Amino acid sequence: MTWSGSSDEELVVGAACGDQDCWTTLFRLHQGRVYRFALHMSGSHTIAEEATQETFLALLHQIARYSPARGPVIAFLLGIARYKVLRLLEQEPAHDELPALDPAAPASPEDDLARAFDHQRLRRAIVALPPVYREALVLCELEGIDYADAATALGCPVGTIKSRVH
Repeated sequence: MTWSGSSDEELVVGAACGDQDCWTTLFRLHQGRVYRFALHMSGSHTIAEEATQETFLALLHQIARYSPARGPVIAFLLGIARYKVLRLLEQEPAHDELPALDPAAPASPEDDLARAFDHQRLRRAIVALPPVYREALVLCELEGIDYADAATALGCPVGTIKSRVH
């Protein structure tokens, strides 16, 4: 059976019933976004990889807890990822790894250097934020998740998300 056109909710039902194709499709659809969230939250590729893996393992064990009435699958996954990242950061608080810069052709070597410096400062500033502000900012501004879905992922009211982003 092909699941490429199925909704996330249909994929979750299929995966919960043991359909490996549904599980694989869910993973392929959402792995990148979960990884980016974990990377922005931690500033570490190692933590992002581990958190992503743990998030999908947790989904496998908690798939019956997902309810479409509470929000989209990605909000559920990011909620799991949030706890995984925070737990990993507590275990490994001293890390200084930063994500690689996006490759783009600079106008000049000076522009490239200035851009790299700005990206590095931005990444350090995001990682330096307290987790409650960092996760709201990453979800809404970097990942493009709307306030309602971010509130679902973080388990708080929409107004709280808005004030944290502000």
